[in-house]
Amino acid sequence: MGALIVFGAAGQLGSALVRAARSADIDVAALAHGDADIAREDDVARALDAVARARAGRAGGRLCTVAVNAAAWTDVDRAETAAAAAHAVNARGAGIVAVQCAARGIALLHISTDYIFDGESRAAYVEDDPPRPVNVYGASKLAGETAVRDAGPRHVILRCSTLFGARGRNFLTAVVRRARQHGSVRVPVDQRSSPTPLEAAAGAALRLVGEIERRGESMPFGTYHFGGEPAASRYEFAQAIVDAAGELGLPPPRLEAAAREALRSAAKRPAFSVLDGGKIRRTFGIASPDWRAALKPTVAALLAGGDSPEA
Repeated sequence: MGALIVFGAAGQLGSALVRAARSADIDVAALAHGDADIAREDDVARALDAVARARAGRAGGRLCTVAVNAAAWTDVDRAETAAAAAHAVNARGAGIVAVQCAARGIALLHISTDYIFDGESRAAYVEDDPPRPVNVYGASKLAGETAVRDAGPRHVILRCSTLFGARGRNFLTAVVRRARQHGSVRVPVDQRSSPTPLEAAAGAALRLVGEIERRGESMPFGTYHFGGEPAASRYEFAQAIVDAAGELGLPPPRLEAAAREALRSAAKRPAFSVLDGGKIRRTFGIASPDWRAALKPTVAALLAGGDSPEA
């Protein structure tokens, strides 16, 4: 595989992707927010041109033919009162990256979310199901998908669900942090999704990058879903997290089930956002991971390394 550009390289998925790429001896240009603010067209253009110059000036250097946009505003609740900021990154920024990549012949893998759906379904969402976001974050990510599609055909949109890892702000780290600090965790029993290990999502993204490079113009570009199995409610996921933490020595917290409305969060969440991974499996042989297998090692890494968030 050749060289790769990653926007959002300091975020949870971006950093996992950079680690996976470097472990596979792939030349990766890791662009954090300080290297390229994707909401600023000049920033993105300068960053892409700088990467091209660096590769061209290096003996044996390969030009980057694929970029991954993992940069995103992910604070779902704060987006409700900072809609302009969320849209600047998730919608306008996604479009800027897509347009600038298309102008340079760079194919784009764009990361999206299950929160573009309204949660009214009771069957796992497939790629062609109509999106109806119920919060600002979901609306901004849906607008970003539209901007990516409008920029040109050479893109893959990868929708992921409930990403979790040992660092940063995600459901797993929040449950463990609250268990440590308060001894009790209150979670919704009526919100169901597809918990997905960050490393598995990074691996799937890297596989797609390889497919883009290998297949070229015959690549089946478009939208794909990737999520862990089996589907789980937030309560079931939290129970599995605290069970794993208890086995590793964390005093067991009290787990309290609650309805989503009782938690009084700023943003409404879809009650059901399970993703069907059939299309990505049939097309590329990328299977949905069993999140339970990754849970204990992830909790162990969190307890061993602390829970300071990534940027």
